[in-house]
Amino acid sequence: MARRYWLMKCEPAAYTIDDLQRDGQTSWEGVRNYQARNFMRDDMRVGDGVLFYASNAKPSGVTGIARVSRTAYPDHFAWEEGHRYFDARSTPEKPLWHMVDIEFVERFAETIPLATLKATRGLEDMMVTKRGSRLSVQPLTKAEFDVVRRLGRKSGADAPRAGEAANKAAPARKAASARKAAPVDETGPADEAAPADKPAPKRRGRPPAGALAAVAIAAGALALSLLSVGQVSGPGSP
Repeated sequence: MARRYWLMKCEPAAYTIDDLQRDGQTSWEGVRNYQARNFMRDDMRVGDGVLFYASNAKPSGVTGIARVSRTAYPDHFAWEEGHRYFDARSTPEKPLWHMVDIEFVERFAETIPLATLKATRGLEDMMVTKRGSRLSVQPLTKAEFDVVRRLGRKSGADAPRAGEAANKAAPARKAASARKAAPVDETGPADEAAPADKPAPKRRGRPPAGALAAVAIAAGALALSLLSVGQVSGPGSP
């Protein structure tokens, strides 16, 4: 069967693309709409592509890519009394609700907001852009999936790489760190071609106390000598 593509919504308060990146894989439980359930139960297959959509967010939009890693199986949370997804109509013998597992593929550097999706050529028929479309699981065409993926990767290419500015501001520190991390070649000195770090300027020390005393005595003698000369041949002398 050909690979299919989906958009799956989740509120950030419940789960995010960052959570999925951390966990690697998660179950997609709690779907309580029959049409969305049918998409998961009847149509999703392992390997299907998923756009991870943050709903009721600021802004709402696509935050990354996932992939279906397990086909539908009963949502056991539905028969766990006291659980937020409990539904007394669903039992282990006759499960009413189903879920799938998805795995992390890619996180976009920036959210692709709904406004951008609506304004992008090629996404005019995308279900999420339609007024009143509230399904948490929605089918996509391959073309729509590819357009959104390109938007997400473009946002990452335009964003500055982490640490780039710091590296440009401190080339000497970067070079020193690189030399420090260089492996030692046992047949000779490591990294011989690397330029030496610029040495720090030396601090000037204070002269010894004896030298200061000698200078003070000499200055005093010179002052007395000049005073004596002034008294003998200075202005007003006979």
